[in-house]
Amino acid sequence: ATKALRGALAKHARAKGLSADDLFGKLAAGGAVTAAVLRKFIEAIPEHGLRAAQLDLGIDSLAAGLTKLTLLDMLTEYQKCVKDVAMTTMYEVKDSKTVRKLLVGELVEVLEHKETEGTGSATASLMRVRCRALQDSKEGWATLKGNQGTAFLERAPKPYYYCEEETTLQAAF
Repeated sequence: ATKALRGALAKHARAKGLSADDLFGKLAAGGAVTAAVLRKFIEAIPEHGLRAAQLDLGIDSLAAGLTKLTLLDMLTEYQKCVKDVAMTTMYEVKDSKTVRKLLVGELVEVLEHKETEGTGSATASLMRVRCRALQDSKEGWATLKGNQGTAFLERAPKPYYYCEEETTLQAAF
């Protein structure tokens, strides 16, 4: 239920061009989004695709409310490269140039999903996303799954960085 709620919220935010910060600013009062405000917002989304039971369970799991960090985690998608794949400048593979190659184990942040319509183009049966490589912040289009079903990228949890031993913080490099 939480996954379905997350999907409906993310789909709406992408369709409206809302960033997680924009959405949080629109919904938050006092530093968090309450479950009641979130329910009202989702119910107002036309064709949100959630059954009543899914909405109830999803909202119940977020009864304490949403912090900005939680909302960012819900709306930001990460993928891990499981097979080397090229990152290209454009959605259409044949018309674009290679930005660089994504290597196995590398993480990318998904910026945009693109639905393919029709069967005339070379990418008709490919699932592609616009993404940003976390390693060097380069952006481009990458294939999630090839036309033969080969997976190149798989969903991954948001990476968090932490300090393993005490160190002094600095304002700049």
